[in-house]
Amino acid sequence: MCLSHVRWNRVHQRPQILMQRCARDRRVVFFEEPLHDVTEAELELRGAGLVIVAVPHLPPRMSAEHAQHALRLMAEHAVQRAFAAPPVLWYYTPAALPYTRDITARAVIYDCVDPAIVRGSPLLDAHAQGLLRRADVVFTRERGLWHHPFAYAPDATGDDVWEDMWLHVERATARRSAVQGGVHTRIGSASRTIRAARRED
Repeated sequence: MCLSHVRWNRVHQRPQILMQRCARDRRVVFFEEPLHDVTEAELELRGAGLVIVAVPHLPPRMSAEHAQHALRLMAEHAVQRAFAAPPVLWYYTPAALPYTRDITARAVIYDCVDPAIVRGSPLLDAHAQGLLRRADVVFTRERGLWHHPFAYAPDATGDDVWEDMWLHVERATARRSAVQGGVHTRIGSASRTIRAARRED
């Protein structure tokens, strides 16, 4: 499950390239940042080739607390519907951490293609630091992130590089599995639109 700040239909960038490659062999859900364009929170799920694109829609005036709650419900629903076992969580945006931190993952990957994110607003920086602490693997060219014990700098996005990156992910999965006592890796299938109920105060 990819958590991205780049929208799927935007310019073809690293997130789309890598997730399309990943989808040849595995189920991929590409979870975008929310759009604030509806009166009632809902999650749009649509097919994009082999990838499932998940687009959260939120009301413009929804409070931050209710927005995070709705996003958490949507993210958890996407995982439950698409995967029969804990997925790999592949982050491009630290902003997704607050509503995905409770999702059980086979491994947590931080693919930091925009190091400026880590030096952004204090809140975003706090999310980035939290993600760095949780990540099993960090892909980055930023020297300041190389203190992470499992940080690597991929050179390109071709098939050979993807295979090398996924090897690091599999090693991370094995490390986490050894600590947690092992998890299954079989995945299921589903795609539809749902409405996320707002939490009652």
